[in-house]
Amino acid sequence: HYSLLLGNKLRGIPEKNNKEILQKYQEIKPYFLEIIDSAEAAANELKLGHETDHWEPMLEEILKNEKQYLKIMDEIVLLYEKDTSDMLHISTVSHMAMNLLILLLSVLAFWRIVYPVSIELKHGLNQQYENAQNIRKMFYNLKAGVFLVRQDGMVLFQNKEAQKLTGVNEEEAHDISVIQH
Repeated sequence: HYSLLLGNKLRGIPEKNNKEILQKYQEIKPYFLEIIDSAEAAANELKLGHETDHWEPMLEEILKNEKQYLKIMDEIVLLYEKDTSDMLHISTVSHMAMNLLILLLSVLAFWRIVYPVSIELKHGLNQQYENAQNIRKMFYNLKAGVFLVRQDGMVLFQNKEAQKLTGVNEEEAHDISVIQH
C-alpha cells in the first residue's frame, strides 16, 4: 500500500502524482487503517493467549474492511495500468519520432553528400568514355598505320591505314597474334 502510494526505489516503483490515483488512496486509507488496527489488536489478543472469541470480532472487522479495500485497490490498479499504458504510448511515439528523425537525417545526408558525389562521378565517367572515344577516332583516322597489341601478341586495335597495310579487317585482327610461336 505505502510502496505504491509513496513510491519505492528498491522495487522500481515511482512516486505517483496522478490526482485520480492519489484520490483513490485517500478513499482507501480508512479501510487500510482499520485492517491494520484490527490485525494488530488480534495479534495482541493471540499473544495474550485469549480465546478465539476475543479476537474473532477483529477478524470479522478485517474481512469487512478487506472487501472495500480490495474493491478500491482494483480501481487503483486499473488507474496504474492506464497511466502505464499512456506512458508506454508516449514512449512508443517518442521512439518513432526519433527513428523518423534519424531517417530524415540519413536522407538529408544522402541528398547533400552522396547524391552530388554520384552525379560528379557519373559526369567524370561519361567524360572519360567520351575522351576514350575521341582518342579511338583520332587513332582510327590517322594517315599512318597504328596497331595496339597486348603483351601476348593479340591485336586489340588497328586503324584504317593498318588494315590497308595488312589486308586484315579489325574483326579478323582480334584473332591474330603478332608473336610467332
